[in-house]
Amino acid sequence: MPVLTEDQIQSNPILKLAAELRRRTYGMYDVGVGPWGFGVNTLPLSKVGTVICMDPPPTEDGTVPPEVKEFTVTVRPICTDRNSARYGEKISGEELQRLCTDQDIMTRLVANALQEMSAVSIKASRLEDNDAYEAIRIAEQEQDERLTAEEAQRLEEFRWYETKTPEEIVDFQVCERRLCMPMERFREAAEAVFLHPITAEALDDCRMELLEERRGMIAAAQQPSQAAGPVMM
Repeated sequence: MPVLTEDQIQSNPILKLAAELRRRTYGMYDVGVGPWGFGVNTLPLSKVGTVICMDPPPTEDGTVPPEVKEFTVTVRPICTDRNSARYGEKISGEELQRLCTDQDIMTRLVANALQEMSAVSIKASRLEDNDAYEAIRIAEQEQDERLTAEEAQRLEEFRWYETKTPEEIVDFQVCERRLCMPMERFREAAEAVFLHPITAEALDDCRMELLEERRGMIAAAQQPSQAAGPVMM
């Protein structure tokens, strides 16, 4: 949401919460909107994510009873580790505390931010909720880049790639237009994943082709292996 103005952010508690979440995670977590309300667009660099919770929540059809005049808004940490059986589930305070000292630098950064932010709630009127939804909807349409140049630079300074596998590096960076790491490290990871020589120019100019190749590799790996049947003569 970098296209939101400072006046918008300071005048609306939901926009202020969304801006703080993005600022404290250096663009990795960005509040967006959908048919059921607010959601969080998350870059895959951390084992912990979050959802925006509204109390009272919308009904099943996405509407809110007319008697509701005010919401309590909180952020709820959830598991985003795809290797965990608890993927997508709420994270306890004890587990979040453990993640604050995780060996992965981006997980530590996000866990510490969410530990503080999830400890407090904000109040928002129905009008503020509607205004925030519309402001974010418009901001999403006007946003050209997922990350700003400043956010990409800060991510590179954290050296996030040092605790990631080549596959994790490629799966993130090939989808992100702005380079968030040294090009040579990206190239080395890409060659380890794709198993063929790749130039820096190809990483700049052929991201879509590499993304399609990577998707094909993932799809092939997810298909169950089929044992060879008996040979019929």
